[in-house]
Amino acid sequence: MQILRTIKQALLSLWNKKHQTQSVPFSNPPTPVQPHQPETPIRTQFFTQEAIQMWKAKLEDIMKVSQPYLNPKLSVADLAHLLQTDPLTTSRIIHEGFQLCFYDFINTYRLEYLVQLSRDENYQHHTILSLAYEAGFNAKSTFYKVCKKLKNMTPVAYLKLVNENVDN
Repeated sequence: MQILRTIKQALLSLWNKKHQTQSVPFSNPPTPVQPHQPETPIRTQFFTQEAIQMWKAKLEDIMKVSQPYLNPKLSVADLAHLLQTDPLTTSRIIHEGFQLCFYDFINTYRLEYLVQLSRDENYQHHTILSLAYEAGFNAKSTFYKVCKKLKNMTPVAYLKLVNENVDN
Protein backbone atom coordinates (compact mmCIF):
# COMPACT_ATOMS: atom_id res chain seq x y z
CA MET A 1 0.00 0.00 0.00
CA GLN A 2 2.82 2.31 0.86
CA ILE A 3 4.31 1.85 -2.61
CA LEU A 4 0.99 2.76 -4.26
CA ARG A 5 0.74 5.95 -2.21
CA THR A 6 4.30 6.91 -3.14
CA ILE A 7 3.66 6.27 -6.84
CA LYS A 8 0.38 8.21 -6.62
CA GLN A 9 2.13 11.18 -4.96
CA ALA A 10 4.94 11.10 -7.51
CA LEU A 11 2.49 11.05 -10.43
CA LEU A 12 0.45 13.85 -8.86
CA SER A 13 3.59 15.91 -8.34
CA LEU A 14 4.66 15.38 -11.97
CA TRP A 15 1.19 16.28 -13.23
CA ASN A 16 1.15 19.48 -11.17
CA LYS A 17 4.57 20.51 -12.48
CA LYS A 18 3.55 19.83 -16.06
CA HIS A 19 0.29 21.80 -15.81
CA GLN A 20 1.56 24.62 -13.69
CA THR A 21 1.16 28.00 -15.41
CA GLN A 22 4.11 30.27 -15.37
CA SER A 23 3.73 33.99 -15.71
CA VAL A 24 6.12 35.50 -18.21
CA PRO A 25 6.32 39.27 -18.28
CA PHE A 26 5.48 40.82 -21.64
CA SER A 27 8.20 42.73 -23.36
CA ASN A 28 5.46 44.80 -25.04
CA PRO A 29 1.97 45.15 -23.66
CA PRO A 30 -0.61 43.36 -25.78
CA THR A 31 -2.36 45.52 -28.31
CA PRO A 32 -6.13 45.56 -28.07
CA VAL A 33 -7.95 43.71 -30.81
CA GLN A 34 -9.49 46.15 -33.24
CA PRO A 35 -12.94 45.30 -34.57
CA HIS A 36 -12.98 44.52 -38.26
CA GLN A 37 -13.72 47.64 -40.23
CA PRO A 38 -15.30 46.82 -43.57
CA GLU A 39 -13.89 48.72 -46.46
CA THR A 40 -15.98 51.61 -47.64
CA PRO A 41 -17.77 50.44 -50.76
CA ILE A 42 -16.78 52.27 -53.89
CA ARG A 43 -19.82 53.86 -55.43
CA THR A 44 -19.82 53.32 -59.14
CA GLN A 45 -22.17 55.14 -61.40
CA PHE A 46 -23.67 52.81 -63.95
CA PHE A 47 -25.50 55.47 -65.96
CA THR A 48 -24.58 58.71 -67.63
CA GLN A 49 -26.53 61.78 -66.52
CA GLU A 50 -28.58 61.68 -69.72
CA ALA A 51 -29.38 58.00 -69.30
CA ILE A 52 -30.40 58.33 -65.65
CA GLN A 53 -32.67 61.28 -66.50
CA MET A 54 -34.32 59.21 -69.24
CA TRP A 55 -34.81 56.22 -66.89
CA LYS A 56 -36.13 58.46 -64.10
CA ALA A 57 -38.70 60.02 -66.44
CA LYS A 58 -39.81 56.60 -67.67
CA LEU A 59 -40.10 55.25 -64.12
CA GLU A 60 -42.00 58.32 -62.87
CA ASP A 61 -44.40 57.98 -65.79
CA ILE A 62 -45.02 54.30 -64.96
CA MET A 63 -45.59 55.17 -61.31
CA LYS A 64 -48.16 57.85 -62.19
CA VAL A 65 -50.00 55.99 -64.94
CA SER A 66 -49.90 52.35 -63.83
CA GLN A 67 -49.75 52.96 -60.07
CA PRO A 68 -47.91 49.70 -59.34
CA TYR A 69 -47.36 50.81 -55.73
CA LEU A 70 -51.00 49.97 -55.00
CA ASN A 71 -50.05 46.29 -55.23
CA PRO A 72 -49.04 45.27 -51.67
CA LYS A 73 -46.89 42.43 -53.08
CA LEU A 74 -45.00 44.58 -55.57
CA SER A 75 -41.42 43.41 -56.09
CA VAL A 76 -38.39 44.79 -57.89
CA ALA A 77 -38.95 42.13 -60.55
CA ASP A 78 -42.54 43.34 -61.10
CA LEU A 79 -41.39 46.93 -61.50
CA ALA A 80 -38.54 45.81 -63.77
CA HIS A 81 -41.09 44.05 -65.99
CA LEU A 82 -43.03 47.31 -66.31
CA LEU A 83 -39.80 49.18 -67.11
CA GLN A 84 -38.88 46.43 -69.60
CA THR A 85 -35.53 45.84 -67.95
CA ASP A 86 -34.02 43.52 -65.36
CA PRO A 87 -34.34 43.85 -61.55
CA LEU A 88 -30.69 44.86 -61.04
CA THR A 89 -30.96 47.71 -63.52
CA THR A 90 -34.24 48.81 -61.93
CA SER A 91 -32.64 48.85 -58.51
CA ARG A 92 -29.69 50.86 -59.83
CA ILE A 93 -32.04 53.37 -61.47
CA ILE A 94 -33.80 53.92 -58.14
CA HIS A 95 -30.53 54.18 -56.22
CA GLU A 96 -28.78 56.53 -58.63
CA GLY A 97 -31.80 58.51 -59.75
CA PHE A 98 -33.67 58.94 -56.48
CA GLN A 99 -31.05 58.03 -53.83
CA LEU A 100 -33.54 55.60 -52.29
CA CYS A 101 -33.80 51.86 -51.91
CA PHE A 102 -36.64 50.10 -53.71
CA TYR A 103 -38.94 49.88 -50.67
CA ASP A 104 -38.48 53.52 -49.64
CA PHE A 105 -39.13 54.59 -53.23
CA ILE A 106 -42.38 52.60 -53.43
CA ASN A 107 -43.50 53.62 -49.95
CA THR A 108 -42.98 57.30 -50.79
CA TYR A 109 -45.58 56.91 -53.53
CA ARG A 110 -47.86 55.03 -51.16
CA LEU A 111 -47.69 57.83 -48.60
CA GLU A 112 -48.44 60.45 -51.27
CA TYR A 113 -51.42 58.41 -52.43
CA LEU A 114 -52.63 58.05 -48.84
CA VAL A 115 -52.59 61.85 -48.48
CA GLN A 116 -54.64 62.17 -51.68
CA LEU A 117 -57.16 59.64 -50.36
CA SER A 118 -57.43 61.47 -47.03
CA ARG A 119 -58.49 64.61 -48.91
CA ASP A 120 -61.00 62.80 -51.12
CA GLU A 121 -64.64 63.26 -50.07
CA ASN A 122 -65.39 59.61 -50.87
CA TYR A 123 -62.84 58.45 -48.27
CA GLN A 124 -63.67 60.79 -45.38
CA HIS A 125 -65.39 58.02 -43.43
CA HIS A 126 -62.32 55.70 -43.68
CA THR A 127 -59.82 55.20 -40.90
CA ILE A 128 -56.15 55.96 -41.48
CA LEU A 129 -55.42 52.25 -41.44
CA SER A 130 -57.99 51.49 -44.14
CA LEU A 131 -56.50 54.30 -46.22
CA ALA A 132 -53.08 52.70 -45.75
CA TYR A 133 -54.39 49.38 -47.05
CA GLU A 134 -55.95 51.21 -50.02
CA ALA A 135 -52.57 52.85 -50.70
CA GLY A 136 -50.80 49.49 -50.95
CA PHE A 137 -49.47 48.87 -47.46
CA ASN A 138 -50.08 45.31 -46.34
CA ALA A 139 -49.59 45.65 -42.58
CA LYS A 140 -50.26 48.25 -39.92
CA SER A 141 -46.77 47.84 -38.47
CA THR A 142 -45.14 48.40 -41.87
CA PHE A 143 -47.25 51.49 -42.45
CA TYR A 144 -46.29 53.01 -39.09
CA LYS A 145 -42.58 52.16 -39.53
CA VAL A 146 -42.51 53.67 -43.00
CA CYS A 147 -44.24 56.84 -41.87
CA LYS A 148 -41.82 57.25 -38.96
CA LYS A 149 -38.81 56.54 -41.21
CA LEU A 150 -39.74 58.70 -44.20
CA LYS A 151 -41.64 61.52 -42.49
CA ASN A 152 -40.22 61.30 -38.96
CA MET A 153 -43.68 61.34 -37.38
CA THR A 154 -46.67 59.13 -36.76
CA PRO A 155 -49.26 58.75 -39.52
CA VAL A 156 -51.86 60.75 -37.58
CA ALA A 157 -49.44 63.63 -36.98
CA TYR A 158 -48.27 63.54 -40.59
CA LEU A 159 -51.80 63.66 -42.03
CA LYS A 160 -52.75 66.42 -39.62
CA LEU A 161 -49.70 68.46 -40.66
CA VAL A 162 -50.30 67.89 -44.39
CA ASN A 163 -53.98 68.75 -44.14
CA GLU A 164 -53.25 71.89 -42.10
CA ASN A 165 -50.80 73.07 -44.75
CA VAL A 166 -53.48 72.65 -47.43
CA ASP A 167 -55.99 74.67 -45.43
CA ASN A 168 -53.55 77.57 -44.96
